[in-house]
Amino acid sequence: MKNASVLIPLLILLAVAASGHAGDLALPEKARCVQCGMKCVPDSPFTAVLEVEGPDGSRLPFCDVGELLIHAKEHKGEEPGKYRVRDFHNLEWIDAEMAFYVKAPKYLSPMRWNIAAFKQRADASKEGKPMNFTEAMESLQ
Repeated sequence: MKNASVLIPLLILLAVAASGHAGDLALPEKARCVQCGMKCVPDSPFTAVLEVEGPDGSRLPFCDVGELLIHAKEHKGEEPGKYRVRDFHNLEWIDAEMAFYVKAPKYLSPMRWNIAAFKQRADASKEGKPMNFTEAMESLQ
């Protein structure tokens, strides 16, 4: 009985900790980009989201990292929430404002912004010239 009294709260704590983390941002199969309306591919390295703060905890999907950057530029300071992108190599969801970006023709993203996101500067440096969030936004015209 003692083991159960320790194990059950631990399991509850783990379940709460795992829910709502950036690691679990599954998008519905029919999600459409809020910037352009194109269908989002849930497991694409270019898919991105805006996690809106509030009671419903909604997620606004983007089909392309570039679309998220355009949205962030157009709505600077207006959106309550966190932008999330996927690490190009392992598809881990990461904070877009802490990520490093590389723009290169080899990245054939859905809207052809051709920008990949990386969690580590070293990984981005291996792929090209790394940019921070602000530099990546400003690189789009």
